[in-house]
Amino acid sequence: MMLGLGAYLSVLLPLVGTVAFDRFARRFLAIRFIQRPPTAEEYRKCMNMAVFNLQWLFILTLSMGPLMERTLLPRSAPLPGLTEVVAKLLLFLFLDDLWFYAYHRLVHAVPWLYVTLHKQHHLFTVPFPEVTLAVHPAELMLLSLGTCIGPLGIYYKQTHPLIFYGYTIVRQLQVFLDHFGWELKRPLHSPASLAPRVFGGTAFHDLHHQKFKCNYSSLFSVIDWAFGTAVFVEGDDELKKLQ
Repeated sequence: MMLGLGAYLSVLLPLVGTVAFDRFARRFLAIRFIQRPPTAEEYRKCMNMAVFNLQWLFILTLSMGPLMERTLLPRSAPLPGLTEVVAKLLLFLFLDDLWFYAYHRLVHAVPWLYVTLHKQHHLFTVPFPEVTLAVHPAELMLLSLGTCIGPLGIYYKQTHPLIFYGYTIVRQLQVFLDHFGWELKRPLHSPASLAPRVFGGTAFHDLHHQKFKCNYSSLFSVIDWAFGTAVFVEGDDELKKLQ
């Protein structure tokens, strides 16, 4: 039960923190808007979906508590060294994003799956953090499955609960950042600013919401590059042309 509650909080708390930072940045920081702000109607629709999914996710994560007890290391186990922590974190993120790319591209390619599962997320062509949770409940389960592949599957009984929580928090912060709809004018807030053809970012994912048939990955833009579905933006002029 406690492990499931911890998993839920590792989703909820990054969302609350990200939304608070989004509101602060829009008011006080020097930012470059990629998209216009959402309308009141768009925000209302999004929040109805997000609140429902937060309730559904609470039930899902609590029910996963016994499974996590069986597949993670005991909470009393010693933490591994920093090198192992960083290596596992990167591997978990990559496996998660590879899964996300595969199912995400599939639901775009198959019309029935798109209409049934994914279309409601694309009602929002103007991303903002809460849009991350504006998905079909079945898609929320697919997203949750990707989170579990590395720590609960491949590294069965080899992942400390604190590493699992840390990884989940990093992953959630990253997907919320994807939906900001703005970037800092001095883009030092994400790995995308350092290696845009390895890591995605806000502008990279924003193009997916505009164009639909590109940029299916969430964090590792190199996955889209490898499969020929990447569209990169370098600078304000190119972004304006694409818009």
